Amino acid sequence: MNAVKVAGAISLIGVLSGLDAKINPLPIVGKSLRINGIYVGSRAMQQRFHDELMEHNIYPIIDTVFKFEQANEAYAYQLSAQHLGKVVVNIDSQTPLKSDI
Repeated sequence: MNAVKVAGAISLIGVLSGLDAKINPLPIVGKSLRINGIYVGSRAMQQRFHDELMEHNIYPIIDTVFKFEQANEAYAYQLSAQHLGKVVVNIDSQTPLKSDI
């Protein structure tokens, strides 16, 4: 909380410290911080989501696939906002992507 600017926001994805965590509310109030929780669901929910995507042949739109050695170019391309769809960095040249099939 010390690193967040005044009137800044903190997004919590999961709670690694568990439900017994002790938080001092003074920095939150003193800096007018916003704290948002993001619930990502369970592993079973994620698996059901993936199963439905596969069953209905729903795949992401892939704009460009870069080799791992081209990661810097991939980041630059994404930052240019010229892409329509996903920019992929393939870390395993032996694994075909959906766009290669």
